[in-house]
Amino acid sequence: MSYDIRRRSLPLLPAAAAPHDTQRASADGQDAEDYATTEAMRVFLDSLPGGLGSGLFGVAVMGFILHRVGVREGLAGWVAIQAALLTLAAWPYLRYRAGGDAPENVRRWGRRFVWIAGVTALGWGAAGFRFLPGTPSAELITILGVSTIVIGSIGHMAGHLPVYFAFLIGAELPLAIALLRIGDDAHSAIAIGLGGLMIGLPAFALQANRSLRQSFLLAHRNRALAHALEQRSRDAEQANLAKSRFLAAASHDLRQPVHALGLLLDVLRGQELNPAQAATVEQLARSTAALDGLFDGLLDISRLDAGVVAVEWSAIPLAPLLASLVGELAPEARARELALRLRAQPLTVRSDALLLGRILRNLLANALRYTPRGGVLVACRRRGERVAVEIRDTGIGIAPSEQEAVFDEFYQCGNRERDRSLGLGLGLAIVRRLARLLDIPLELHSHPGRGTRFRLLLPEAAASAPVQAPRVDAPGGTQLAQRFVVVVDDDAMVRVATERLFAGWGCTTAGCGDLAGLQAASANWSRRPDLIVTDLRLPGDADGVAVIEWLREEFNAHVPALIMTGDVVVPAATAEDDRVVLHKPVTPDTLRSAVLGLLAASATERRPC
Repeated sequence: MSYDIRRRSLPLLPAAAAPHDTQRASADGQDAEDYATTEAMRVFLDSLPGGLGSGLFGVAVMGFILHRVGVREGLAGWVAIQAALLTLAAWPYLRYRAGGDAPENVRRWGRRFVWIAGVTALGWGAAGFRFLPGTPSAELITILGVSTIVIGSIGHMAGHLPVYFAFLIGAELPLAIALLRIGDDAHSAIAIGLGGLMIGLPAFALQANRSLRQSFLLAHRNRALAHALEQRSRDAEQANLAKSRFLAAASHDLRQPVHALGLLLDVLRGQELNPAQAATVEQLARSTAALDGLFDGLLDISRLDAGVVAVEWSAIPLAPLLASLVGELAPEARARELALRLRAQPLTVRSDALLLGRILRNLLANALRYTPRGGVLVACRRRGERVAVEIRDTGIGIAPSEQEAVFDEFYQCGNRERDRSLGLGLGLAIVRRLARLLDIPLELHSHPGRGTRFRLLLPEAAASAPVQAPRVDAPGGTQLAQRFVVVVDDDAMVRVATERLFAGWGCTTAGCGDLAGLQAASANWSRRPDLIVTDLRLPGDADGVAVIEWLREEFNAHVPALIMTGDVVVPAATAEDDRVVLHKPVTPDTLRSAVLGLLAASATERRPC
């Protein structure tokens, strides 16, 4: 199975309808019928100018022809009255237009035009009483003229059947009665024919009306489906945002004690412990490391979902990167008695070195965890215009039904017992998000019992692209002994743990809970701080950035600053001006490395504020 992660989407519609959905469907069906009726009525009303104009033209033509065949008596009066009726019908049409497009306005004027159509139809029907009996030519013109108007009005009035029925009966019935009044067989036969016409024409009108309404029903249903899809998309986005907000809020409060626990464990390791105590401390350390891994995974997912991860594009030599990762995980492979092999061609790709390394590390670690015997192969080669990086294992494999689910958070194949040694189920979820961020197609091929292959398709870097220089760590000779470190954190447990950790490294510390406490305590200091370590979120209006700025201004020196925060997302400006930001929980090793780097940079460059 080939699975392109960029095309994966979540289902937006439920598989089965709940009872309230059935009721809603019934209500929606009624709404659709009302909508179709109103819109068909609107078609009739909007076509009134053409219909009235056609009627006036018909009156003029019929009057002209009747005059040519010798009809004089009453002709001018009928033409004038019928033309006046049609002209006056334009006034309610203008009133309808002035009322706007609201459905209530359409339905109101639709009902009124039933009566207006009936009155104008009676004017057409009155021609039978006015010109019958008469000469054969006059009778033929009268019957054909009125019937032609009635038949031709189907296209104009079919959108509103009551109007058409009123017009049909008002025009044809008086004409049929006038023919029956003459009394001879010929005129009676014509009257019967007009009766058949009055019975047959409604069938055509009904068919035209049905077709028109069906088109509006389809349009309404399409709009309803589009609206439902849009609403469900918004609901899904809101649910995802709510989840991210919950993770951000909950993780901030949970990170504080976990962070303090990690620091205190390192302090305990520096004490003289008997074997039993040392074993207990190591067990606590492993549990804390598991919590750290969980928080790190949740932090990565939350930051990726929030869209705050910046991409630094560069040309990356693949062979050194892959060799570094293989070397990093080789001890784990040896411990599991697995073969870990690398086949790398000298290729250079364009990507973000840190994020690409995270993808490859997660995939490689995942392959090692789920391979009980055999080994893992890491390879890269040119494939068309891209470079393919493959990680193959001889592990348990993934069933086709699970090959999409493995990219969901906390989903694990073959780990119903939630064995922590097999990870937390966040690695591939992070891989999916990072691959999307870097626009890397990710393919998965796997069969149960026959292993798994992940393939990344990376763009090859241009030959002239600058290659990213390796990162230089802080000089190892920089020492922490005798350093004066200020710790600012409103959580007393975290503050005390941090002070104890720095004290164990040979530092002198001063701790306070906010800016006011810092300002009061600084009056008793006999020296300028060498480092300030602060939380970002503090009581009052002043945050960690404000604390750093005040301290630097107070001592007129660019004091190295490190911010440790439990917030998932922090403003980009927080990390400006040489401020280092670490997300809690921070391991002692990570904290020490960051501090050494800050002090080393400060030793090479002294800048007054």
